[in-house]
Amino acid sequence: MMWMLTLVLVQAWSPGAPMPTPGFAFACAAVDGRVYAIGGLTSGPDSAEPRAAVEAYDVAGDSWITGYAPLPVPRWYAGGVELNGRIYVLGGTDGPNDYRRVDRFDPAANRWDTVASLPWQRQAMAACSFQNCIYVIGGFSGGGQGNYHRSVARYIPGQDRWETVDSLNSPRASAAAAVVGDRLYVVGGTYFGPLSSVEFFTGDGWVTEPRTLLRARFGLGALACHGSLYAVAGTGRGGQLNSVEKLDSAAGQWVEADSLTHGRAYLGVGVVGDTATAIGGRGPRNAMADVDRCVLPRSGLASSAPSGLIPVRLPSTICAGRVRFDIGNHERLDVLDAAGKVVCSQTSTLDAVLPAGVYHVRLFQHGVPVPACRVTVIR
Repeated sequence: MMWMLTLVLVQAWSPGAPMPTPGFAFACAAVDGRVYAIGGLTSGPDSAEPRAAVEAYDVAGDSWITGYAPLPVPRWYAGGVELNGRIYVLGGTDGPNDYRRVDRFDPAANRWDTVASLPWQRQAMAACSFQNCIYVIGGFSGGGQGNYHRSVARYIPGQDRWETVDSLNSPRASAAAAVVGDRLYVVGGTYFGPLSSVEFFTGDGWVTEPRTLLRARFGLGALACHGSLYAVAGTGRGGQLNSVEKLDSAAGQWVEADSLTHGRAYLGVGVVGDTATAIGGRGPRNAMADVDRCVLPRSGLASSAPSGLIPVRLPSTICAGRVRFDIGNHERLDVLDAAGKVVCSQTSTLDAVLPAGVYHVRLFQHGVPVPACRVTVIR
């Protein structure tokens, strides 16, 4: 008989300095320790003018920098990608018009220029740098009665040109993209409703990932850090989500991670070091200025179990201090340190902050101990 322990890592998102101006649907990218929000909207798309402002969140200083040169053509639902220290703002819309235009920003010089246009007019596409190129994936065009797209284009910076490459398996707009290892992932999105499907690309066609999101969502953010892929917030079947999911390649499935403080969609996300940042977004009523930040856990293998415990054939989980265990229908849970000493014991859900070290989890059923998993805690 196999017993199962549900382990939920809690990364503990905490508030950061709010945006100078609430916003959503802006282009977003991280460069040199700052996460940039470019363009976007400050209220609903039926009543607002597109913005041209460029604002940057300094992660180490928990502060905002303004006064940058504005985006040459204001718009929203544009893609934002960092490549070689510059930010590319791709496509987008001003309401009546969808754009092919691509503007490039050099934050160090505070200067804009324009590069080759997209092959097509497009908004709400996923965009990401991969193998020193920029990929624009799927998206939407044509206003309220427009079209969802499967097409994908790649920008080759040394030649300043775009080429079309393999199309997605499924049309999708308002998806998110991130790179883990040798895979470019596109996550969620909408096709006449929120999607839970995920696809990845390694250079030779798109593959539908068998592990789907726990919650269908669009207008989400995607993050990659320490070999794991994260899906952050977005709009689900019941409205804006604050939930965060992690595709843990060791666990082989999507698992719940700690949630943001508020539900939101069309937010900006970025990673600086191992600190993830979620910026702005559209809440249930309007644009938000909220900033959440979190240190993402590493992944890897822990040491062998202390004497007297049966080795566990499961990968280790590594987290940053705080863990939560759900013991399900078991009688008790023990957490032991590397020397085999019980450091905490619980007969219901356990939520603990543990010092750095290697820990071993043991469950009890009918008085019989059952080894469950290893956990490495870092600071």
